[in-house]
Amino acid sequence: MLGRWTGLIVAGVVALAALTYGYYSSESLQIREERHEAIAAIGTLKADQVQLWRQTRLDHAEALSRAPSVRRDLIAHSGDPAANLDATRLVLTTGAETYGYTASYVLTGEGKPMLTVGRQPRAPSPDQLPTARDALAGSAAVMGAPFRADDGRVYVDTAAAVRDGRGVPLAVVVLRTDAQELLFPMLQAWPIPSRTAETILVRRDGDEVVFLNEMRHRPGSALTIREPITHTELATVQAVLGTTGITEGPDYRGVQVLADIRPVSDSDWYLVAKLDADEVWAEARYRAGVAVILIALLILGGAGGVAAFYRQRQAQQFRGLYESILENAELLREAEAVGELGSFVLDIPSDALRSSDNLDRVLGLGPNHPRTGAGWLEVVHPADRDEVTARYQQALAARGNFDCQYRIVHSSDKSERWVHSRARIDYGPDGAPLRMVGSIQDITSSRAAEHNRLSEEQRYQRQRSALIQLATSAPPKDEPSLNRAFQQLTEVASRTLDVERVSIWRYNPERTGIYCLDLYERGANCHSARAEIAAGDNPAYFQALTEADVLAADDAHRDPRTMEFAEGYLTPRGITSMMDAVIRLRGGVIGVLCCEHTLRVRRWTHDEQTFAVAMANLVALTLAGYEGQRAATLVPRAAPTQS
Repeated sequence: MLGRWTGLIVAGVVALAALTYGYYSSESLQIREERHEAIAAIGTLKADQVQLWRQTRLDHAEALSRAPSVRRDLIAHSGDPAANLDATRLVLTTGAETYGYTASYVLTGEGKPMLTVGRQPRAPSPDQLPTARDALAGSAAVMGAPFRADDGRVYVDTAAAVRDGRGVPLAVVVLRTDAQELLFPMLQAWPIPSRTAETILVRRDGDEVVFLNEMRHRPGSALTIREPITHTELATVQAVLGTTGITEGPDYRGVQVLADIRPVSDSDWYLVAKLDADEVWAEARYRAGVAVILIALLILGGAGGVAAFYRQRQAQQFRGLYESILENAELLREAEAVGELGSFVLDIPSDALRSSDNLDRVLGLGPNHPRTGAGWLEVVHPADRDEVTARYQQALAARGNFDCQYRIVHSSDKSERWVHSRARIDYGPDGAPLRMVGSIQDITSSRAAEHNRLSEEQRYQRQRSALIQLATSAPPKDEPSLNRAFQQLTEVASRTLDVERVSIWRYNPERTGIYCLDLYERGANCHSARAEIAAGDNPAYFQALTEADVLAADDAHRDPRTMEFAEGYLTPRGITSMMDAVIRLRGGVIGVLCCEHTLRVRRWTHDEQTFAVAMANLVALTLAGYEGQRAATLVPRAAPTQS
């Protein structure tokens, strides 16, 4: 009798081991697929970030090369080498402050310095400027490869040629960016915690692949690590040979990694996002360890059961089984809570739905909610029910899986949330659907994050297009054209920032107040001017204008810098938020660009504040160009002498 029970226990342990191994194999495959998707998504994100970073600097260099004030300065300098380049210096200084350039240079076609702005006092020698030569040879702005300068830091140059009306090059504008300060941190920022993840930027140099950025596991490695093009097992070599997507193999340390390869658009750079294979499979090994421990515990429990067969045979068996069920149920509940998901089983013939406790919390289902397919559809947002039903019917027709993202109306608090539902449909021998087994996960936060990212990109694109449009406008020649330029600036700022009112103000000669040069009201689509604000009536506001480049008052009625305007100015006009950027000219504050939002209180973002400063700088450039041209027409020029 004892031998029979021992045999049954051994057979049960073997069966459990087989089931555990099958479970481990299934989980390993799922983990592998999930890691592939995650690294591919991160690789795409990083490649897009680098391409946007490059395009921003190329667009800025192109805009500078076409700026009318820069072209006028260089034409004047070509005729008179003693002529100053003040307007060009102002444009370069503004760009350095906005985009964080280490230095900006204006060079002749032979590489001789004409003007240097920034933290590097000396201009580079001609042999350090291949990017400038490429810009002269082409018709568009170019970005060079990262290089290590004499100070030991890694920089990237962006250059564009400034040409006269006939296309003859007058000079080259070179914008130098500290890659260690602005590019490398962006590359190494990983969106999820990881002890081995890193992003590598590479390019091909002859028969070698050169690493352009710092490595997480090898400090000081930028531009020093090179790999022969013959080592095709390396992901970095595969990248420059045209491979894209997921790959596995050793990295520069000889460690096995899982990598995603992406080319950076419009460049000879390639991006490799990678993660050590050891970290990727850590979760699978953890689950395998848990399975082994469970088997060991079962074996020990079985041996103990055999030893005490005649005393506690059935009691121990039922107790162990009950505790195992409770433990597994608790582990499942904890896993579902961490992932904000729940599981369900729908018996299709009887239309009976069984759901986990956490799924009830995700959907807000109470104890009296109908547990049927129709009851599930009651929670689905009315606008998405037809789509969910169609997806379910498509899955049945194709004998495939159900996979759908949709909105729900949470039954407890009536809030609108996004969920992702995945399910497998089982069929009987006759092909009829029997049941649907799956999970529903709350993805509201990830959807919101993606929406915010897209909104930020769209907002930046609008700002960039507005600045390029205004930077290429012709300078004003007389007072009517100056007024039109101001009207164009206020209208573009209003549309780009989506605010009701934008105005330009200037200090009066006595600096006792400011008067309005132009006010644009978007709702009425009209312009007005000549309103005045006295400094004595609003001391806190005028003091704030001397302390910062931008004054962002989210709640203008409560902000101590702007609350003085509440009763007589803000409330009558329905203004809730203000963002004012100081206008500086020749080292002093001459006025302010005011952006006023109505209706609800608005939080001004960092990029919106940067855009407002850039618009204020364009106002200063417009005034400087107009006043300079006006002074030139008033001062007679000496007649040329006869030789």
